Amino acid sequence: IYLSEELKVQISKFVFNELGKTTIHKLSKNKILDL
Repeated sequence: IYLSEELKVQISKFVFNELGKTTIHKLSKNKILDL
């Protein structure tokens, strides 16, 4: 499947954002990071 560069950028931003949220959530659950 061919993806336009713009779409690739949007997808990678979305994935990065979701990974960031998951990481923060895990850290806060483990009390390493207190939010």
